[in-house]
Amino acid sequence: MSELVTLATVQDVPPGAIYEAELNGRSLLIVNVEGELRVIDALCTHLDGPLSQGSLAGYTISCPWHGSCFDVRDGAVANRPAKTPLGTYEVTVDGDAIRVARPG
Repeated sequence: MSELVTLATVQDVPPGAIYEAELNGRSLLIVNVEGELRVIDALCTHLDGPLSQGSLAGYTISCPWHGSCFDVRDGAVANRPAKTPLGTYEVTVDGDAIRVARPG
């Protein structure tokens, strides 16, 4: 089993929030959709736009650069120009800590 790493606390990511964290040099986003936490890659797969500066509407996050949209549940592209899905990470809440498995 992979080691779990704490990225943030539950208080850091209230409902509707987008919170940026780092894991092994990779930028990740923690999003809170009505109390449900999801972790995804932080850069748009189209041209590496900063999704942390985008908007979250329900389970859809949009890139501020060219309007690509992704489903935060599975990383699927919901609107182009992006063609490649985002990476997603399994989230564990341990007490107050939001944790994900360290890759590799």
